[in-house]
Amino acid sequence: MNRFVGSNPGLSSRFTRSLTFADYSSSELVSIVEHHAQRHRYELTTAARKALAEYVERIPRNAQFGNGRTARQIFQQMTERQALRMSDLIAPDPAQLMQLDEQDLP
Repeated sequence: MNRFVGSNPGLSSRFTRSLTFADYSSSELVSIVEHHAQRHRYELTTAARKALAEYVERIPRNAQFGNGRTARQIFQQMTERQALRMSDLIAPDPAQLMQLDEQDLP
């Protein structure tokens, strides 16, 4: 944002305040992924929750870190991977179709 405002001398006079938000904690990011899963009627297995917490903990919190967006992207990647996994099954039961497992993590 600083680079954007600095790209035009007139912008800096229009944006006199900035808000800084702290990054979500790893447990908060896991909760956001779980929230997205519940909204779309998916359920994370116990193993998926544990692996997700470990995965999120390893994400670098640098300038490219997307905070809540990162959690949403993880959920989307998990559902894509789960769909590919389900496509290999001949007759998955309804519970399997809505379950995200540790192997669905990016």
